[in-house]
Amino acid sequence: MALVNENIDNYPEALRIWNSLRAIKGSNLQEGCERTVSILKKKKDLATIKQYGRWVLEESPTIGMSLFTLDPKTGEAPVDMNPDEVIEYLQSLDKGTLHKDDPSSFPYLEYYFEYLINNQNPPDSYFTQLGQLYIDRLFRLQPPTFQQPTEANRERVKEYRAKLQKFLETKKQYDSQKLLDQIQNCKYMLEEQIILLIKASRHREAIKKYVDANEFEKAEDFCINKDKSLGLITTLLSIYFQQYDELMAQSKMQFESGDISKSAQAKDRAQKYEWRALNLMRNQKAKTQLDPVTVLSLIPDDWDIITQERNLISLLSSIFDQTLTVEENIEISKNLSKMERQTKQSELIEIKSAYIVIGEDSTCKVCKRKLKPNNIKVYPNGGVYHSQCAKETSEDPITRQRFDNDITSGFKTSI
Repeated sequence: MALVNENIDNYPEALRIWNSLRAIKGSNLQEGCERTVSILKKKKDLATIKQYGRWVLEESPTIGMSLFTLDPKTGEAPVDMNPDEVIEYLQSLDKGTLHKDDPSSFPYLEYYFEYLINNQNPPDSYFTQLGQLYIDRLFRLQPPTFQQPTEANRERVKEYRAKLQKFLETKKQYDSQKLLDQIQNCKYMLEEQIILLIKASRHREAIKKYVDANEFEKAEDFCINKDKSLGLITTLLSIYFQQYDELMAQSKMQFESGDISKSAQAKDRAQKYEWRALNLMRNQKAKTQLDPVTVLSLIPDDWDIITQERNLISLLSSIFDQTLTVEENIEISKNLSKMERQTKQSELIEIKSAYIVIGEDSTCKVCKRKLKPNNIKVYPNGGVYHSQCAKETSEDPITRQRFDNDITSGFKTSI
């Protein structure tokens, strides 16, 4: 009877009959859905579409969505409707299904926004709304406080994260800050947060996200593979230096408060960042991605220039690019000299603070006679001798170790 009424252009009756088939077991609902959509496309009446399109959208979402998008089978164009009216209508469907904690329900709004974005030139706000819908769907599949999805949702989460990441990487019209605000407390969307930070040209924050998550290799790969003009390798190095400084300050504060254990832990963590910084400089020294002038200004004040583990002068020299200007080379030389002076001053302060104890049995290792505090010479390595036995100021008479400066006068002695 529905077909008969349709053939005589009695569309309201035909629509009523097709709709009533839902209640009859064994009815051919697919045919009813297709015929209903066909009639509604002819009528092109929004009120009628809202009235009879709903049951088709609920029974066969893909067929129903051909009212608003291209028919996937025939390529037939949708009804010409105001997108905002369609969005409002589809939102009412989403509220009735999607928001019942059913992550498997059909994503009407996503489907429609995807159609608009791929086939038309919609406003930027539509891109933001689609990104928000993807995130909402993910949060239903895997709540933001969960580190891992349930086994049942694992594949769906993987699928949706891939879809979201592709969208974030390939589109630029969305509001990155709104999407960042939505996922900022999510425990598992590190990659998505980083993509959004990059889109917003907040590269330092993106790199810091990797470092905070202990994803050091990813951080370095990211910096190496991006545009060299951004100077991201130097940015990463500065973050390592910053982490080192903060942890050393924390270690000092905890030591002064008497918490030796926590102080040692903080110092150990600081040394790991020191190692990472040095390793990064070694790996990048010949690749011209580090800015030597900036590197010099960033090196922590408490670093010795030469130790058993490192030779900063040699390392920094190898970083210098031949294209540096004369002015830049002069600036580098000044900074190296400043670092050397600071190191020497630090050593001097440490040596001058030494406290030599001379007991009754203390003897000079040269002449084997007893020492007197008013007639001694002290060397930086701790060697103590009679003044007449230690004639060479810059060389220990026993060990033959040489010293550049006569700094023995700063030692305090006591009997």
